[in-house]
Amino acid sequence: MSGGGGGKAIAYMIEAADRLDNTLMVNSTPIIIRSLTGVFPQSFRDLTPIAGVVAEYAAFGVPADSPYKSFTDVVEAIKADPSSVKFGGGSVRGGMDHIVAAYAVQQGGGDAKQVKYIPYDAGGKAIAGLLSGETEVISTGLGELLELHKAGQIRILAVTSTDRIEVAPDVPSLGELGINAEFINWRGY
Repeated sequence: MSGGGGGKAIAYMIEAADRLDNTLMVNSTPIIIRSLTGVFPQSFRDLTPIAGVVAEYAAFGVPADSPYKSFTDVVEAIKADPSSVKFGGGSVRGGMDHIVAAYAVQQGGGDAKQVKYIPYDAGGKAIAGLLSGETEVISTGLGELLELHKAGQIRILAVTSTDRIEVAPDVPSLGELGINAEFINWRGY
């Protein structure tokens, strides 16, 4: 069940709890973000977490021919002219991809409120927006960008880790760029 950053599923599980014996819901970080921002009346606190099963770093990618060679280039461009860089992501404004981009820019010395963010309905559509030139940078999960990076279609400028990670040894971490903005998206039951 999709929609509302997990809100539809939470509402259904709460309303139908007496009929849903042995039912699990898989969710991730956005359920907390959407609850805390009051997007839906139910809360992640109304559920019983069982286990976190997957964790994935976010990443920032650009088209292969982008003039941006590092994430610090992006931050410097935003500092010089906030309207010059558009981030895209597969979540709503104020959602996870937007927050991660704004946080990384802020920790890099830029103004988080100046981040221009274009929301897409899903990560694949955000990637299409990047490759078509609608946006200059994508903020999304590393897994969505890795194969395109390996194929040379995009360049991953940074992952939101403190150190380089094994699956992307050629990609710098925000930590090594001097940007203290570690972020890991969890998924669990």
